[in-house]
Amino acid sequence: MRNRFIFVTIFMLILVYASVGFSDEVKLQRAVPQGILNRVFPFSFNEHSGSCFVIDIENRQYIITARHLVPGIKDNDNVKLFLNTAWINLRVRAIFAKNEKTDIVALAGDKLVAPKMEIYIGLKGIFVGQDVYFLGFPFGLATKFEKPSPTHIAFIKKGILSAIDARQDSGHILYLDGHNNPGFSGGPVIYANYNEHERLEIAGVIAGYKNQPSQVLEAVVDESTSDTSESKKKIVHYVRENTGIVVAFSIYEIIKAIEKSPIGFPLLDEKK
Repeated sequence: MRNRFIFVTIFMLILVYASVGFSDEVKLQRAVPQGILNRVFPFSFNEHSGSCFVIDIENRQYIITARHLVPGIKDNDNVKLFLNTAWINLRVRAIFAKNEKTDIVALAGDKLVAPKMEIYIGLKGIFVGQDVYFLGFPFGLATKFEKPSPTHIAFIKKGILSAIDARQDSGHILYLDGHNNPGFSGGPVIYANYNEHERLEIAGVIAGYKNQPSQVLEAVVDESTSDTSESKKKIVHYVRENTGIVVAFSIYEIIKAIEKSPIGFPLLDEKK
């Protein structure tokens, strides 16, 4: 009996150790690497603002953001990125996806924004129901601090890939179950590719979130200033509600456009 107790105890300890070790390994593999965090920035064009991120393709650098943030943009227009502690101006040329419904744009800037770095892009390893992360700057928080930090990083939110609408009429939408906020538009959607040892890859670009009309509620607010004064009443209306359905678009759509028009800022070829 004693030997059996010792055996069971040792067996349970082995299971606990194995589970802890596995958990730590998974956490390390799923952590968003600093290289990606350092390539996501607050973005602004005229009165529109949101987020953007930088990718390198064939030794050229591109700024990726949501198309709805740059309405009417023309070649050699200026956009703004918040780098370190200040806004900088970039003169850009725009590359649009062939499908106008795809809410993504690639911008070729006139200067280097981030050091050259390989970041994996694609959806070959993604599947419906898996965890994803989306990055960005809700409400422009990183730019509103009294003393902005040179080490500011994007906010990270977690969701689930709920559905994929790959129809041409949709523009190739990725629907996420999560909670989006104004300011995340233009930020990247990241997932762990289990076919590549949980390598993190960029799958899409945040466009916004679905709203739903809510029943209008009447809230009676007592604004009495004293016990003897008459109460003043006002009605507060609530109209829209965040459904928790985040809308993003497949990164493939803009990659195809970039390959047809490779005009990004040229990077130094390290092989030369």
